[in-house]
Amino acid sequence: MKINELSRISQVNPETIRMYRTKGFLRPSVNPSNGYYDYTLKDMVNLLFIRRQRGCSISLQDIDKMYHFESLRELMDDYENAIGQIDQEIAALLEKRKALLITQEHLASCVSISSDVKEIQVEDGRYDYYLLDEEHAPDIQCWMQHMEQFVVCLRIEPEMLRAKETPACIPLKTGIGTYQGLLRKCGLRIPDGAVYCPPGRFLTSIIELDQLDCIPADDIQPLKEYAKRKGLRITGESTAFLIRVNHTKEKESFVFRLRIRVEEGR
Repeated sequence: MKINELSRISQVNPETIRMYRTKGFLRPSVNPSNGYYDYTLKDMVNLLFIRRQRGCSISLQDIDKMYHFESLRELMDDYENAIGQIDQEIAALLEKRKALLITQEHLASCVSISSDVKEIQVEDGRYDYYLLDEEHAPDIQCWMQHMEQFVVCLRIEPEMLRAKETPACIPLKTGIGTYQGLLRKCGLRIPDGAVYCPPGRFLTSIIELDQLDCIPADDIQPLKEYAKRKGLRITGESTAFLIRVNHTKEKESFVFRLRIRVEEGR
């Protein structure tokens, strides 16, 4: 059969078939009368074998090894390696799925922006890095390679949260961060300058900001009032992580979940 017929039956495009032929995976004969390649049932079977392996994410290099293996044990090891690679990809996809589920959960709580305050218990500490524009920012390049496990975050200086009187707009720092457990899981080091926010009891609310360099004091006030009513003391540790960006014709705004750590006692 001609290449176009083989392509139609196998659903593999002609260019790919030609590439497999040049690599020696397919061995069609040449018709002496016209110089065209004549593909046989053997070529069809080879092509379907290759298509199945490629569908399982096996590389062409590994397929070539499968054609020239020296022992069955060696061939089984190649499959074992391929299975291990897929297991790693599955684990990575599950981590991405987990990150999306977390974001979806936060989105559900901010369909409408409100000043409602909630209490949560956080079991793992966070490391946030707020020196993205400094000279040693390259120290966090390893973090950037795992960005699906990191979020954009904000920080309010502890003394600003504990102060009885605060300016109308409180300065913010912007960075990226994640939980301590994820850093350990990924084997990533903690860069110099990272800020640790310990686990514990937190007050949380949804805020929407037009700027990332300051937060209106009015956005903090509901959490302070809640803490006062409940007899809680604000420790000063805070983090706010990005869950949505709004683009409209009029403005650009950023929706964060703000968390402020509290303890019993005034």
